[in-house]
Amino acid sequence: MSRYLILLMIYFFSCAAYAAGIIVEPDSPVAQGQTLSEDIGIGMHSGEMNPILFMGCELPCRQVQTFSTADDDQEEIIIQLFRGRSKYVKDDTGLGTYQLSGIYPQKKGKAQIQVLFGVSDGRIWLMASDVNGYADININKVEAR
Repeated sequence: MSRYLILLMIYFFSCAAYAAGIIVEPDSPVAQGQTLSEDIGIGMHSGEMNPILFMGCELPCRQVQTFSTADDDQEEIIIQLFRGRSKYVKDDTGLGTYQLSGIYPQKKGKAQIQVLFGVSDGRIWLMASDVNGYADININKVEAR
């Protein structure tokens, strides 16, 4: 039953222009029960975590964050995902580094990539799309070296 729910969810969001998706943590300990037990967010250059999904939100939950390019002709964006209760990523659990690629080259700030962060059925997942519809966005986990 749960597998079909995830497939239906992926189908629904892909119809809503989300072309790429990835399961970040398939059996997440923070996604069990009725509410999220830790914040889920992205790491910032300052070493702090910027929460996207907040501890205590009722499951399933999801939130959209829009990213833009910082350089002219930039074709990828890298995000580091964490879960935890600390405002500092060094104290939180890393969920991986993800590359959003396939961005159509434009002047800096013009490309708008919408990332949907979600938790459902015990899984943490991401989906991404180009707001302007110029490109199909791919999400890949960057392996640590």
